[in-house]
Amino acid sequence: MNHPKSGVGKSDPCARRSALPGLQTKRARLRQTARYFRTTALETGGGIFRALPLLGSAPFLLVNGDVWTDIDFAALRRDPPTDSLAHLVLVRNPPQHPRGDFVLEQGHITEGEGARHTYSGIGIYRAELFAGCPPGKFPLLPLLRRAIAAGRLTGELHAGRWYDIGTVERLAALDAELIRESETR
Repeated sequence: MNHPKSGVGKSDPCARRSALPGLQTKRARLRQTARYFRTTALETGGGIFRALPLLGSAPFLLVNGDVWTDIDFAALRRDPPTDSLAHLVLVRNPPQHPRGDFVLEQGHITEGEGARHTYSGIGIYRAELFAGCPPGKFPLLPLLRRAIAAGRLTGELHAGRWYDIGTVERLAALDAELIRESETR
């Protein structure tokens, strides 16, 4: 069954109400929608920019699809602080990224000297971060650097568990760890 607004010529699981009883009710209660687009890879910045009309004017949560974490999303702030274009969650540097990405100084993210931490792929963003961007493929990092230069990027350090599972090997390692943990409980 094709969903008329999906833009994809294959089955849309969100449109199959009879196959997934209760899904539409739950999605309506949570006020969630899903849209699918046939497009070339846009990178993170271009993908977010393309989705902005669907996200509305309120700040939005971004979570990369290739991370696993125990972060308490309910406790995460809902809006970046005033004058901040985004509020990022940073983590301890994983073995595959020992130099980290950013420095966290009194709640502000910089690229200066100091202890560096890794961007977790989790953050609260304002659409204004993407002002002046053209449609199409572009990375997120230049926009974050522009916000850093303007003193408008804040963050926090998550001290709990976080894993980049962007490779088959790292996903398998996390799976093995979680299985071991479940067997010892």
